[in-house]
Amino acid sequence: MATWSGWSKPYGDSRAMAVGVDAWISSSSDTEVYITVSALAKSGDAGTWEAAYQYGVMTQDGHATAGNRGAEWNEAGRGVLNAGNGVAQGQHTYGPFTRETSAYNVTCWGKAWGETVNGYGAWAGSAEVYTTVTVPARPVYAPPAATGVTNTRQDDSRNVVAWANHSDTTHPYDSIKVERSIDGGS
Repeated sequence: MATWSGWSKPYGDSRAMAVGVDAWISSSSDTEVYITVSALAKSGDAGTWEAAYQYGVMTQDGHATAGNRGAEWNEAGRGVLNAGNGVAQGQHTYGPFTRETSAYNVTCWGKAWGETVNGYGAWAGSAEVYTTVTVPARPVYAPPAATGVTNTRQDDSRNVVAWANHSDTTHPYDSIKVERSIDGGS
């Protein structure tokens, strides 16, 4: 896990729990990305992962409202905390998030709290941790140049300029600007 919460210690240091979260862009195109979020609860003596006990716990992973998406979350998993063991781990992919003209951040989380699991009583504490994933800006590509540019003189005060637009609809023109120069001037 990339980021861990502080220790939740409703029973003291010797029976503590923490939750970790990791989030990353798992697939991407020029126009959108998908973000995968993973959450994991672990238990143990605060700081050592070395105690032995059993309590039921549930984790959740999700993300806050960002870009074109409202907040989403999933109950990641349920399990029984045993010292050092990762339980109630879950991972989900969210999206698509639209790539905009500027990059923006998506806050992702992992949460854990008590729930009775397989007859084991619920953990009394809770923990949560957050991390940020940056959705990169939509890339900008220069379109292929116009082709077949011609200039036909009509008379002393008029010319006709023509060209063929490119057929690449993936990277279209924003505009076409035509300038003229008189006698080599600007």
